[in-house]
Amino acid sequence: MDFLGLRTLTVLEDAARLAGRGNGGPVSLHGIPLDDALTFALLSKAQTIGVFQLESSGMRELLRKVLPDSFEDIIAINALFRPGPIQSGMLDDFAKRKHGKQKVTYMHPALEPILKNTLGVIAYQDQVMQIANRLAGFTLAQGDLLRRAMGKKKPEEMARMKQTFVEGCARNQVPKKKAEEIFDLVEKFAGYGFPRAHSAAYALLSYQCAYLKAHYPAAYLAAALTSEVGDTDRIVTLVEEARRLGIQVLPPDVNRSGAAFTLEGDEIRFGLTAVKNVGRGSVDAIVAARGQGGPFLSVWDLCRRVDLKSINKRVIESLVMAGACDSLGGDRAQLFQAVADALSRAQDLARGVSKEQVTLFGAEHSIEATEPPLPAAAPWPLQEILRREREVLGFYFSDHPLSPYRELIQSRRLADTTRIRESRDGQEVVMIGMVSAIKTITDRNGRPMAFVTLEDFSGSVEGVTFADLYERNRAALREGAVVEVRARVSVREEEDPKLVFQTLRAIGAAEPGTDEISGSLHIDLTEAPADVPLEAIRDLLGRHPGRCPVYFLALAPPSSVKTQIRARRLLVRLSDELLAELRARLGERAVTLVSAVNEAVPF
Repeated sequence: MDFLGLRTLTVLEDAARLAGRGNGGPVSLHGIPLDDALTFALLSKAQTIGVFQLESSGMRELLRKVLPDSFEDIIAINALFRPGPIQSGMLDDFAKRKHGKQKVTYMHPALEPILKNTLGVIAYQDQVMQIANRLAGFTLAQGDLLRRAMGKKKPEEMARMKQTFVEGCARNQVPKKKAEEIFDLVEKFAGYGFPRAHSAAYALLSYQCAYLKAHYPAAYLAAALTSEVGDTDRIVTLVEEARRLGIQVLPPDVNRSGAAFTLEGDEIRFGLTAVKNVGRGSVDAIVAARGQGGPFLSVWDLCRRVDLKSINKRVIESLVMAGACDSLGGDRAQLFQAVADALSRAQDLARGVSKEQVTLFGAEHSIEATEPPLPAAAPWPLQEILRREREVLGFYFSDHPLSPYRELIQSRRLADTTRIRESRDGQEVVMIGMVSAIKTITDRNGRPMAFVTLEDFSGSVEGVTFADLYERNRAALREGAVVEVRARVSVREEEDPKLVFQTLRAIGAAEPGTDEISGSLHIDLTEAPADVPLEAIRDLLGRHPGRCPVYFLALAPPSSVKTQIRARRLLVRLSDELLAELRARLGERAVTLVSAVNEAVPF
């Protein structure tokens, strides 16, 4: 027996429990319908980040092609997304046949009852065995031996099996040439195929995950996040997915968080065990103290009430850096400076000694002074807050240095680190990322080159910059810089993919709001309401001077063809505020960011 997907079983159980809070208990996965419209809508839109077996970019592309509308489709998709069927083109055949774009054909009439459910495409090992049984007269045991031989790909054994297969087909009036063609087709698949039962079991887990995500997205993603504690890239991916779905992910909070990711209404609360340097023992002690005495009122109160054997300076400082102590008053800089003194006072109090206590005439009882004020400290700038969040959470939480460039990245549909992790060796990609680390070395000719780590909203990836490219772009390659790179993906077995940079250019500063987005602003007047006053739009754009060119798209008489028009004397500074106001007036589809646009007739 093959036991796989144990993490997924835990996610399903936790998600069902969270989804059923206050509704009479966990959602029963055994009773969910296998023809749920909302679930198949989610699958057809490929919104499957976090869904077992269905979240890779290749699988999402297949889902968009197939548009599954039955459980049988999911079984087939799980089986077909394997190296053999992918290389043979079976995936495209299956999708086209499902939607009537390609006729379902069978190489021999006897194949129809075997392959009918999979539209004439071989999807399962069972079908290989049945083909050998029906056409060549093999017993099912002999059919299994054929399947195994095909998987091992031993030339001598394959030649012997092929001869036996063709001879068996001849006894059933299947012509030799046709028998050889069928054998070759079967061979392409058999080495990689799933047993149908295996694929069905996977499909059920996939469907249950999709069902919970479709109906209880916050509960499902909270459970998925808890299962990925310790894997920063996965946490980043799932947090981004939650935000994409409009689900707010609340920061860790010593007064609200538990060990795991939890739900607060329709929002997800960050779990404390996902904060680096904060172990399960520390979290349990914090939750226990909170349960006994209510919410913590200050950093002094936190250190005084939590078992000092379970926390230390590093734990509390990490919680402060993560934003988990924001509810205790003061800003993070003040709280961070207060940690050492707060722990010292807590230790003195635990020993029955305090510098702030006064003992009267040697009496055993003492009077405790009030808590001191938080120390005076200059607030951390946003860049420092983000840097420290990344240090203890593994990613930026409150904001992201790439936030000013989000619109540009999305409008150009550039690769992100998630897609790069799923890319094949040699594939070319273009991405925008922030330089988070640089390691300079010399090549065999003594020339400087660099290994550069780029970060985006989905994680990080390392790239190599060889000497010529490094020399031309040395000034742009500094920590915090935002760059656009064209690169080739390099994949090595059991290693994360890396990039080999081919071109590189800086596109702005990293700190949010400190520089303009590189690109052009498109305003499509054919998508805007007909009564929008152009003078008002020009006035709005004029209130945001900068360096970004503006282009209007309008219908030009007499041909009424959409024409691109450059507003030559109008340059703007792109910002979230400007884009939001333009879209409020003109509509979402009328406002677009693009990387570069050719000049046309002046407006």
